[in-house]
Amino acid sequence: LYMGLGLLAGLIAAIYVGALYFAKDAFHRWPAPAWLKPAGAGLAVGIAGIWLPQVFGVGYETIDAIFNGPQMPILLLLALLAVKLIMTATSIGGGFPGGVFAPSLFLGATLGAAYGVAAQRLLPGLNIAPPAYAMVGMAALLAASVHAPLTAILLLVEMTHDYHIILPLMAAVVIAMLFAQRLRRDSVYTLGLARKGLRLELD
Repeated sequence: LYMGLGLLAGLIAAIYVGALYFAKDAFHRWPAPAWLKPAGAGLAVGIAGIWLPQVFGVGYETIDAIFNGPQMPILLLLALLAVKLIMTATSIGGGFPGGVFAPSLFLGATLGAAYGVAAQRLLPGLNIAPPAYAMVGMAALLAASVHAPLTAILLLVEMTHDYHIILPLMAAVVIAMLFAQRLRRDSVYTLGLARKGLRLELD
C-alpha cells in the first residue's frame, strides 16, 4: 500500500513542478501591465478561498487537523489537493513571493490522507490509520518535488518522533522520487536552471 502511495506522490510531484513553470510562462506571455498580474492571481486565490479557505496561507493548520482532528471526507481532501496545487502555481506564476516547500507538505498530507481513507474503506480488516499515510505522503511528495529523499525522511522523523513507519516511509520516498524523475527529469529547483541551459550533475 505504501508503494502505491509512493507512485501517486511521484505523479503529483511531477504535475506540481510542471504546473509551477506552466503558470510562470502563462503570466509572462499575458500582455497585461505588471501590476495587474499579481492582482489577477490574488483574485483567483481569493475566489477559490471562498469555498476552500484551507488553501490560504502556509497550510500547517490543515495539516495539523489531518493528523489530530476528525477524519476529513475523501472528496474534501482531494479538492484541497487539486485547488492548493493550482493556486500555488497561480500565486507564484503571478509574481507573489513564496516558497514551494510548505505547499509540498500540504499536498503530500492531503494526498496521503485521501489514500489512507480510501484504503481504510476498501480494506477494513487491515486497521489502516489515514494519518500515518498522511505522514508518509508528506515525505514522499516533498522528496519527489525537490529530489532530496534523505532530507524528507529526516524531516518527517524529526517532526513526528515516530519511528514505527520508518521502513514504509523510506520505501515510499524512494519510489516517489524515482517515479517523479522518470516523468520529469528535473526537480522544482533545478528545472528553472535547466530551462536556461544550466545543469548541475555529478560525474
